[in-house]
Amino acid sequence: MKVSFIRNTGAFGKGTPLEIYQNGIKVAVLESDQAITLEMEISSTFQVKSGWLESAPFLVRKRLGHAFYEVAVNPTIVLDYGVSLLVFPFLGLLSQPWFVDCFILLPVGIFLLKTSKQGYLIKELSGDGSKS
Repeated sequence: MKVSFIRNTGAFGKGTPLEIYQNGIKVAVLESDQAITLEMEISSTFQVKSGWLESAPFLVRKRLGHAFYEVAVNPTIVLDYGVSLLVFPFLGLLSQPWFVDCFILLPVGIFLLKTSKQGYLIKELSGDGSKS
């Protein structure tokens, strides 16, 4: 079955290529604002990764013809990292002693690690590749 991946990149992550994995095996690299078509088996899973950000595994479903998927950065990730970059430098100024910072940073770090597994969203497009 033919599957096309379309990457419409905004400013965040523009210079970083995405790796496409089928059943855990790297099959392609998707650059910024690029479309790529692959032959994939029905009932196989695919996932996109870039650094430590990745998408949730996505199952290729049986359908007639060609399947189109758009890959985009999760907007929640952009917001989370933006807030983190603004807040972290000021933690040392706001809290004393240092171990209080650890109690603040630990949950934030765990949250960022959990959200990194949903760093990219995969959205199925209509049959001709346009947004539905």
